[in-house]
This record gives sequence, C-alpha cells and structure tokens, in this order.
Amino acid sequence: MAVPACVPDRSQLRRKLRKQRRKFSGPQRTQAEARVTATLLKHRWLARPRNIGIYLAFDGELDLAALVEVLSRQRKQLFAPQLGHSPRGMCFIHCGRGTMAPNAYGISEPVSGQPVDPRSLDLVLVPLVAFDPAGTRLGMGGGHYDRLFSFLNHRRQWRHPKLLGVGFELQRQRVLPRAPWDVSLDGAVTEQGCYFF
Repeated sequence: MAVPACVPDRSQLRRKLRKQRRKFSGPQRTQAEARVTATLLKHRWLARPRNIGIYLAFDGELDLAALVEVLSRQRKQLFAPQLGHSPRGMCFIHCGRGTMAPNAYGISEPVSGQPVDPRSLDLVLVPLVAFDPAGTRLGMGGGHYDRLFSFLNHRRQWRHPKLLGVGFELQRQRVLPRAPWDVSLDGAVTEQGCYFF
C-alpha cells in the first residue's frame, strides 16, 4: 500500500501539537478537564454503554481520573489498553481491581487479565494529539488504535464500538493529513463541547 505524500508531514505536526498539549497547564487546564468530564457525564453515548474502553493519561493527554471514578461507581465495566501483549500490538484489559504498572513507554496499564474482544466494547474514549471535522485522528504515531479497530473501516451499517476522541480545544485542527489505514472517530469532546462526524 503506497503511503500518500501528505503522511510525512504528520510527524512534524505531531511533535508541534504534543509540545502545545504539554504546555497547556495550570488553572486553565484544570477547568478544561472539569468541563470535559461534566460534558462526558451528560453525553448520550455514556448513558447506556456497559463496557467502556478508557485510557490512562500520558504526555499531557487529558486526564480521565475524575470520570473513571464516577463511571466505576455507576458499575460500568472499564477496560484500559495494554501494549505489546497482542498480535495487533494493543488489547484492552478489564481494569476493575487489578494492579496497574508502567509499560516500556512509561504509560500505566493493567498488569494482568484476559484481553477483551474489541467488538464487545460499546464505547471507547480515545486519546488525541489532534482531530479534525472529518473525524481524522492524529495519535502518538504507533498506530495501535488504527490496528485494533481496523474492522470498523469495513462496516457499512452497524459500527460498534463508537470511538469518541477526548482532548482539548487546542487540539482541534481545520484539516489533518489522512492515511489509508486511519480509523475515523465517531465524535470528539473538548472543553468547548461535542463534535460529531
């Protein structure tokens, strides 16, 4: 599969946007995270789902700790990514009461547990480096989410799970370069509200 000419620009864009994301700090960041948490708790996509994929914040990603606490009290089944223990490079493991530890990249993840079939997740909250109005997501560059959820690119009607990007408004871009293997987001949430694609 040929790589489009626009794809190399993604590395430079990723570095620039990750730097901006890390610099966003202090009271503004705290307020933005609280607004995103409040928005997510009212979001219709979180009302019914029982099995929810989450992420554990790293490198300036929006922290979901407050949201995870509420969802746990609501008895939602939460699953976190585990890297390097699956043929696809990433899998989701139930993170109820298991031990968490940093992986080779320094990202906290479940230490043990059986991988869940990604098709059994109702909703996945996806970390972002950037996103655009077409639902294109720029991640950290490993392609883990794109590989794991590649089956969504072959579905025409029923799309399960929904992929909801979570980030800050500064990560919303007018347009992002897209690669053929990219899996689109169904929506995104920032401190400014919800976007649907």
